[in-house]
Amino acid sequence: NASVGYSYIGAPRDAIVARDLDLDGLGRFLKAVTNVFGLVVVDCGNGLDPAAMKVFEFATAIFVVTSGDVIVVNQTKRLLAKIQELLFPPEMEQIVINQYSAQNIVNPQIIQKNLNRQIFAAIPEDSATCDSALAKSTPLCLSAPSTPIARAYHDIVRKIQQLGLLDQLAKLKKPECPMPLLFGLT
Repeated sequence: NASVGYSYIGAPRDAIVARDLDLDGLGRFLKAVTNVFGLVVVDCGNGLDPAAMKVFEFATAIFVVTSGDVIVVNQTKRLLAKIQELLFPPEMEQIVINQYSAQNIVNPQIIQKNLNRQIFAAIPEDSATCDSALAKSTPLCLSAPSTPIARAYHDIVRKIQQLGLLDQLAKLKKPECPMPLLFGLT
């Protein structure tokens, strides 16, 4: 929706189409789109498939989203270890807690200690606002801008800008082609 300052391109919904995605074409697309837009956000899901690895090749930062669920934190820990094995600098990995609730037993300090990483941000749990935005097909930051969850998203962007995070991370050395490492082809 360019009129409100963002554009959206959906990923293939069909698993077979996604599996057969032309990775070289994806790379050319990512190179072109990063030259057109100042900020590109890609949701890579919860795994390290070849498409995610291609996205990582072009990434400046990797925001790893976790939650206050013990199983999710353990999965996140394994994912971070795998990203580390692929020789991405640990500074690229920024941890965001999704569906944060102060009542949750697994609090940010426990998550931080378990992952051995600083928490970059926390997004509060707000199912009602998310459901409402989804029903309206409108980003929640536009449909409910004064809610705590919308403010949390704005705070993330503000923090990225204030820290000059992307400029700092752009200077890091990343692996040229991590795909062979992912599949043990080195």
